[in-house]
Amino acid sequence: MAAITRMEAAVASSIGQPRWLLAVACLLSPLAVAADWRFEPGAALRETYTDNVTLNSAGSRRSDFITDISPHLLATINGSSVKARLDYTLQNLGYARSADHFSSYHRLNAFANTEVVDELLYLDSRAGITQQNLSAFGPQTDNNLNVTNNRSEVRSLSISPYLRHRWGQTATGELRYGRDWLRSNTQALNADHQDRLSLSVNSGPAFATLGWGANYTQQRAYYDGGRTVNLSSATSNFTYRLSSQLGLVSTLGYETNDYATLGPKPEGLIWLAGVKWTPSPRTNLDARLGKRFYGNTYSLTASQRTRTGVFSLGYNEELTTVLSPSVQQLNVDTSTFLNDLWRSSIPDPQARQAFVDAFIRANNLPGSLAQNVLSLSNRVYLQKGLQASLAYRTTRDTALLSFSHIDRRAQTGASADIGLPGAALLGLEDHTRQASANLIVAHQLTPRLSATASLAYSRVRSLTVDNTSSLKTASFSLTRQLDLKTQAVIEYRRRNQTLALNAGTVEENAITASIATRF
Repeated sequence: MAAITRMEAAVASSIGQPRWLLAVACLLSPLAVAADWRFEPGAALRETYTDNVTLNSAGSRRSDFITDISPHLLATINGSSVKARLDYTLQNLGYARSADHFSSYHRLNAFANTEVVDELLYLDSRAGITQQNLSAFGPQTDNNLNVTNNRSEVRSLSISPYLRHRWGQTATGELRYGRDWLRSNTQALNADHQDRLSLSVNSGPAFATLGWGANYTQQRAYYDGGRTVNLSSATSNFTYRLSSQLGLVSTLGYETNDYATLGPKPEGLIWLAGVKWTPSPRTNLDARLGKRFYGNTYSLTASQRTRTGVFSLGYNEELTTVLSPSVQQLNVDTSTFLNDLWRSSIPDPQARQAFVDAFIRANNLPGSLAQNVLSLSNRVYLQKGLQASLAYRTTRDTALLSFSHIDRRAQTGASADIGLPGAALLGLEDHTRQASANLIVAHQLTPRLSATASLAYSRVRSLTVDNTSSLKTASFSLTRQLDLKTQAVIEYRRRNQTLALNAGTVEENAITASIATRF
């Protein structure tokens, strides 16, 4: 009875806040619109044995059996003016040897894109509930089974109305406002919300040789205690087309940023120049270099798609806060990437998404291709990120490979992070570099049986304190399709982590047996 009471309290706490009711209203309001919609409830039962449930170093390891009962709901809406998707799981965990560790976790990924007024007014909304590692230097886990002090629940909500207009073949314009909220059960993370404003005007097909554009963006992040962070820029863009496939691109503008900086005032001229190459609808390259207030800057976007493979490469530099979308959506989403892999063979987006969902279930794939961990922080960072992903498929095999390298340098003082992990050691999070690589191979043994193996490695280093933490993981699973809607999985995983600050080595072996069904 006590366990049920705790579960009910957790549910009430999660949905009892007005902002989360607002999120549900925004995401479910399209139900009133004539559209194709689908509800797919389900449930999963998993039993896991781990020889290190608390991820402690040698000498203090403790084993446990963990029961996981997780009801699930997937809802999708597809219409001419509405696209929406809600993916929700209530994960309930019970520990055989630690009754006081009973836990319930909400996981939510929902979005809605609505055309409110035809070809004029639009509304984008997104809501999420995730559990994340607090510090990149603490014990790392990509699930909720392990009991550590390095986990936090993060809830996010974003609502963005915007106007879009086309002036014939001459130009298009967009005026957008956005508000983002962030909440965490870690009290020291005191970001509250962020306002975003952007205005852009770009030339249309009438300017075949010389294209142009003008952009203005402003972000204002609000923190508890009245602290604010303001980031704004105004830029103009030009494209000189040497041919239908090749063009020279340039950006010129000015940025003004307002926060308690550790160095010179963060404002100044922005300029970039480069090349844009699009030899076919399946291949593109956009590479630029230039200057910003902190020195040299670079950007790169490249992608290649074939009938059996897809490749993407990107590099960008930006000022970020914990409220920035690039921080909240750091890892490559498996579903999005696989959508590109099957874009040619399954042109219909709705049918393709259903196929990708089924493929992920059938091969026991993770939600993200990489597990980058950016320590949750109240500070402003200059973040430089490189990310590459590759997917390739044959009749019976699919391989996914990802790599990332992230450099983060703090632009504000460490006092803002007092109370957060890592803040106790001065300088640990001031300047970090993180690299990760992940390989997943799925093989179809029979029409109903598949095997999946994965290897991953990540390393984070503090350049100011000269400390490093590294993590190696490996897993192997067999998935059996029992019928059209039910599958069984058995999985083995192993992890080995060398902790920073000479805190020792964490090792874990775990085996999980599960059965999942959709109603």
